[in-house]
Amino acid sequence: RTLFACIQRLRRIFMRYYMILLDGEERTAVSLDGNVLYVLDEYKDMDALIAAGGVQEIPKDARKVSPEAVKLLSPIPRPRQDVLCLGINYAAHAVEADRFSREAFGGERPYPIFFSKRVNYSQGADAGIPSYKGLVDSLDYECELGVIIGKDAFQVSKEDVADYIFGYTIVNDVSARNL
Repeated sequence: RTLFACIQRLRRIFMRYYMILLDGEERTAVSLDGNVLYVLDEYKDMDALIAAGGVQEIPKDARKVSPEAVKLLSPIPRPRQDVLCLGINYAAHAVEADRFSREAFGGERPYPIFFSKRVNYSQGADAGIPSYKGLVDSLDYECELGVIIGKDAFQVSKEDVADYIFGYTIVNDVSARNL
């Protein structure tokens, strides 16, 4: 890789991307420090921004807003696809899963356990999560690291994985364990 390509990748990695509610409209924004947001008028949503590979620099004519002046939404409020998850990814989770269903989760696992979650709308920062009383009597939650894949990937080598990652986010993984 060239030095220029490495610098461009690092610049994109350190950009912070946001979906915000500004003047009643969902908008994309970018920031270098989280203190000043720059509205990206050319991208209608985060999917369009991801498809473009992000921005290499903040546009000179971008509108500046403070995070306090807008409502922060989920980074990807309406995912185009199911969210792909990795299950039983730490020791305490394996113990919990074994108590739930020894047949399904106990013993050795030669392959990772993947599952998907259908998300039609992802709640934003400080938003409530519906409890669905009468249908679910308990919700479980975990803080997860979300890896956002930026382009189609199939049989990607270990050496090339980083080229497919658009960015990272924090995910509040909420599950109904007794459905």
